[in-house]
Amino acid sequence: MDKLIREVVEQINSNVRFYLAKYVKLWADILEHVLSEEDKQLYAQTLMVPEMLELGAYKAPVMAFIRAGVPRSAAIHAGLKLEKHNPGFEGDVIDWLKQNKNALDPIYRKLLDRVGFG
Repeated sequence: MDKLIREVVEQINSNVRFYLAKYVKLWADILEHVLSEEDKQLYAQTLMVPEMLELGAYKAPVMAFIRAGVPRSAAIHAGLKLEKHNPGFEGDVIDWLKQNKNALDPIYRKLLDRVGFG
């Protein structure tokens, strides 16, 4: 029974997420083509949904960390620290991370060192 449940969960995790991201991206590409520049600004967050699904994050700083090569778990942790200590931060999140790396938990600092954010 456990094996069957794991297989179903794996199918959901791989297939459903893949198809969801694929078709939401198609939808967003169509909207991007037909919307006016004003509407694109109005719906900017909605147009980012495919990237949010792909990255597994929805907050801008976390997405910026992941895009820069920070592992997702460290990006989420850093995003929480950034929000807590600098609400409304609008600067360069990578610079913030380099300057505030010591504020992160040791496990995340070690992970960042391993991927070259030393």
